[in-house]
Amino acid sequence: HPYKEGKIVDEETGCLTNYLINLDCQLCNTKSLQSTIITPNGDQYNETFSIPQIIENPIVYGQNELWIYNSHGSLVYNQKNYQNTWNGTSSNGENLPLGTYLFIIKFIGERISINGKVTIVR
Repeated sequence: HPYKEGKIVDEETGCLTNYLINLDCQLCNTKSLQSTIITPNGDQYNETFSIPQIIENPIVYGQNELWIYNSHGSLVYNQKNYQNTWNGTSSNGENLPLGTYLFIIKFIGERISINGKVTIVR
């Protein structure tokens, strides 16, 4: 894979950090993902919300934070270091109603945020 190396100063801490960017990454130019459907009903298909980049490159994309909001804009789920485990429950573990939710995931090391919609169907 083609990579670009460099150094960057963290605006918050002032620390100098080395970085390595995969230039062959499909996510790099993506700001949003198409809608995704999860069906957490116990049949082992589409049980959890899965973001392919976390599976394909957990070293780069494993440091992240996921936020999921309902249609009224209320935060219903938040997870640091999300590992493709959300199954349509709130942060309290309660099943959320059927419907479409907005997700935002920020990849900490890459300083990339993406968003999209995820629909729960049971």
